[in-house]
Amino acid sequence: MKIQFTDEAAKELKKIGPVRDAILAKLEQYAADPKSLANNVKPLKGSDAYRLRVGNYRVLFVILEDGAVTIMEVTAVRHRSKAYD
Repeated sequence: MKIQFTDEAAKELKKIGPVRDAILAKLEQYAADPKSLANNVKPLKGSDAYRLRVGNYRVLFVILEDGAVTIMEVTAVRHRSKAYD
């Protein structure tokens, strides 16, 4: 699975300090084996998006199927208090 960031998500990720490396590691782990983080990834109600929990941060993403390529497009990286606004 390939990981892509929207412009907004990339900006949000740059603002995050020391947690950035942990978030990127979890994203790569999920992309390599989606079943490994099954308890930390849940679908969002009323949407086709998912959320990945990394400490106090939430990574919101959608899964795009493009023929033989599966793309994980990260749409937001936010603190849990602001993630679902």
